[in-house]
Amino acid sequence: MDEKTSNEWNESAARLDARHRAFDELQDLRASQRQEFRAKILPGTDMFAWMAPNSRAPSDELLAEHSAQLRNLVRYTMQFALADDLSFQTNMSAANTVTRMIRANIELTRELKAAKSKTVRGRTRSKGTQD
Repeated sequence: MDEKTSNEWNESAARLDARHRAFDELQDLRASQRQEFRAKILPGTDMFAWMAPNSRAPSDELLAEHSAQLRNLVRYTMQFALADDLSFQTNMSAANTVTRMIRANIELTRELKAAKSKTVRGRTRSKGTQD
């Protein structure tokens, strides 16, 4: 093997090694960013508490908690839709997921508004005066 070929191979290996290091650094950065973002939107460390509302809560509170969970999930998923360093397919998949979650949140909000317009017995308020 002549010296020129050996130098070219060494330079190529060094460039490849530098790419691998840059990729690993980017992955570490993304992981720390995800962890920081998750800490901002999801309180505490109990993953079960993030997903499962209190089963003894009234239905209006459950809807409100689900709505808040969806809001947090939309924020978390939005970071993947807007990430510059991910593939186009990943960005589009995340954007479609965000769209579906926003629609679900809108429906929950409508249900919450409808639930708040009812009386204690679950009936809608009468338009006229009560005799």
